[in-house]
Amino acid sequence: FKVDGQRYQKIRSVFSQGIWEYIGAGMTASKFIGGIYFKRNHIGDPGDSNPFEIVKPQKQREALNFIISHILDKDVFNFDPNILNKLSPERYEDFEWKVWRMDRIDYPIHRVVKRIHAYTLYSLFDPRRLARVQDNEIKFINEDVFTMEELFSSINISIWEELLLLENINSFRRELQNLQIEMYSNILFSNYDFNSDAQAMTRNSLKDILKNIYVGLSNPKYNNATKAHLEFTAEK
Repeated sequence: FKVDGQRYQKIRSVFSQGIWEYIGAGMTASKFIGGIYFKRNHIGDPGDSNPFEIVKPQKQREALNFIISHILDKDVFNFDPNILNKLSPERYEDFEWKVWRMDRIDYPIHRVVKRIHAYTLYSLFDPRRLARVQDNEIKFINEDVFTMEELFSSINISIWEELLLLENINSFRRELQNLQIEMYSNILFSNYDFNSDAQAMTRNSLKDILKNIYVGLSNPKYNNATKAHLEFTAEK
């Protein structure tokens, strides 16, 4: 798109269209977690299958692994600075007065990535979805079961991976980790009708995260930004 005489706004437009696809991907993949298939059949129809069929545990794990590896992983959002510095905003007026309502002209990359993470996490841990996960645990036909414990454990390990690897935490991940703590606080203290299993797993997750933070703070390899972040998070 970098062609002599062309406008940089085109690059920003294409970049924005591409990065916002992450929101749709995260919310779509979340639907498989605790998911069910519904068939509007009648008794005695060919095949005689039940109206409800739980999404197979392996399919749910594939969806969860997709979210972890393509949206939450520490290496997902790694941008070329030259690209970010080319994302010039549109300055022509339009019927929505966007030019006058723009709070900053540079591209708010951390705000955008945080919004992607927020849409994904809050979709994944929606109270209705967690209720479905709880119900589905007793509806699987075979012995393989996708559980709420597996969901919480997989997400916690992914988001706090740096504590296990003793690596510095980049700015996108620091925002994500704070976002997760805030979301878990909402599960514990909000009035959104989260089931008791979800609240118990949330409390247990917070306890484990705090323990791992205290252990991690003894690592002399962490830079000041990582240490400050961990100390701030532990005091939340």
